[in-house]
Amino acid sequence: MQLKVDFSQLVTATAPLKKAKQWLPAMVHKRMRTLGHDVEKSMKSELHKTFYTGQLMDSVKSDYNESNYTATIGPDLKRGQYSAGAILEYGTVPIPNVPWKPIVAWAERRGFDNPFMLVKKIRREGVKGHMFLESTMLRNDFSKALGNAVNDIGLHTSQNVFQNGAGPSITAGT
Repeated sequence: MQLKVDFSQLVTATAPLKKAKQWLPAMVHKRMRTLGHDVEKSMKSELHKTFYTGQLMDSVKSDYNESNYTATIGPDLKRGQYSAGAILEYGTVPIPNVPWKPIVAWAERRGFDNPFMLVKKIRREGVKGHMFLESTMLRNDFSKALGNAVNDIGLHTSQNVFQNGAGPSITAGT
């Protein structure tokens, strides 16, 4: 009694991979753009939790580079010469000359009793970081968007490669 594993049909079935350059890039480009847009929405929702003026949240953009199949998603707002996203993500060292008016306005909107104490704290200690990138990646909508992209690419590839339903066969015989 023996098992016979025959992959000859798999070789025939995967022949469409030779033509993948014709159909795969366009499909991946489309799906990656959709992924970028979905992650952009997810990141904006995460940034809403740390709402200051809304400028940082509004500056989130997704960009897709077709030449290296890379989606980049994030804010592009600057605070002076510094990335506002990096300031939020990592925090700051003490800022002796922090502009007090926007801090006081924000603190009053949040219901702080003494907003000037917050200004003093920032001047003395800086601002603590809020890891919005990691928080974005831990969101359910991020996981769902990434999973959908991977599944769609895999399904489309499988459909193109195994369009005849061929694959390995395993038979038992004597």
